[in-house]
Amino acid sequence: QLRELVASTVEVYHQEVLDLTDFDSETPLLSLLLDSPALVDLILRIEQRFNISISDDEAFAFVTVGDVVQHIQEKQAIRAAHSDGEEA
Repeated sequence: QLRELVASTVEVYHQEVLDLTDFDSETPLLSLLLDSPALVDLILRIEQRFNISISDDEAFAFVTVGDVVQHIQEKQAIRAAHSDGEEA
């Protein structure tokens, strides 16, 4: 899902189609043509798709695609743990 979000964001801002196999978790975000407006849009799309919030400080700390994936997984784990705690 994240690959699709990145690829669609690049396409919207740069009218360039990004092959989903062109990047992996080690790919630097800056190499994906994500300037500031595109990165802000990508973060908003991620927040909506995964139902999480990402602060500006967290977003600026992302260096690679893998950093974003790890952050999403951590946020989802926290939300799941919080949900489990409410049901107990």
